[in-house]
Amino acid sequence: MKKRLRRLIVGKDKLTFDENLRFLYMPHIDDIDDDLLGYFYFDFKRAITHFRYWLPNARFDQAGVLASGHGNSRWGKTLLAEDYNPINISIFALGNHALYLDTGEKAYRDALMTQTKWLVDNQQVFHYGARRGRGWEANYYYFAYSTTPPWRSAMIQGLAISALLRAYHQTDEKDYLEAALDAMVPYSYTVHEGGVCALDSDGNAFYEEFAVEPGAHILNGHIFALWGLYDLYRATANQEAAELFQRGCTTLQNTLHCYDTGYWSRYDLLLCPPALARYHRIHIEQLNVLHAMTGNPVFRATAERWMTYWNSMRSQIIYSFLFRTRLGYWRFGLNWLVSRMRWVGSGKVQGELSLHEF
Repeated sequence: MKKRLRRLIVGKDKLTFDENLRFLYMPHIDDIDDDLLGYFYFDFKRAITHFRYWLPNARFDQAGVLASGHGNSRWGKTLLAEDYNPINISIFALGNHALYLDTGEKAYRDALMTQTKWLVDNQQVFHYGARRGRGWEANYYYFAYSTTPPWRSAMIQGLAISALLRAYHQTDEKDYLEAALDAMVPYSYTVHEGGVCALDSDGNAFYEEFAVEPGAHILNGHIFALWGLYDLYRATANQEAAELFQRGCTTLQNTLHCYDTGYWSRYDLLLCPPALARYHRIHIEQLNVLHAMTGNPVFRATAERWMTYWNSMRSQIIYSFLFRTRLGYWRFGLNWLVSRMRWVGSGKVQGELSLHEF
């Protein structure tokens, strides 16, 4: 009866996450301090074994590379053409790596190497004055965040770094390590400079999932970007990676309260919508992993508070009202319009709006 009532109130989204974790299982934190990178922090095996649910239009090219972009017009994502998406390729690589660790089957290792070879071969050079970095660009429109292809992403950089370093540990081929080190460079530069970092007026540094103007400060994208830096420090003891990781964690410590609605977590700080149920749970598990990485009690306390929202019937009713009524859609559309007008009218560059203005 309770399950049927929840389905009526919240719809299928929360139940789907509870009963059939389509995007991830529970996080891996057992070997989180080891120098040798093992399982990724989220178990992306589900993305491999059920990738047709994850990407209904997925295909593979002749080399075996996952060749599909988003192609999901429901969320305003429109491809210019059938294309390769570095985020999907990196997740697919990490999922195959986990399956290889589980089974030892060569096919999974080969799939990991195929995806990461594509990442190495298709890494582009980014110039920052006398310094050079490398990375990837996405080639699709995302209306909600006003992306114009091609655009850069800290989430792409972070997931790709994590995949490349695991390929490096499998092969000891320096190309993978060099690609991961070069992918760190854009974290040090603002979106205005061609990087993936946005600074607010309080000096907080957000690693942007969509490195465009104005910055959205998407929570899950920022954390995935942080995990790439953490992996780079684990694998190489690179001090710049450690400093960039700490900088991003300090930003979270200073701003997590801005993502808290009092009944749910926010997806971002531009449109400020409550996160979809699966993303709310992703936020919780990401913060638990960050607590394991850093020992920061703010991350644990926030994760526990958001878990109480997850289990609260009151929170589910509010969430359902905002996401499953026309009033909710009108509210988010108005948020988008207001955020664009405030940014354009301010004359400020990316990231200069203070969090207190949202």
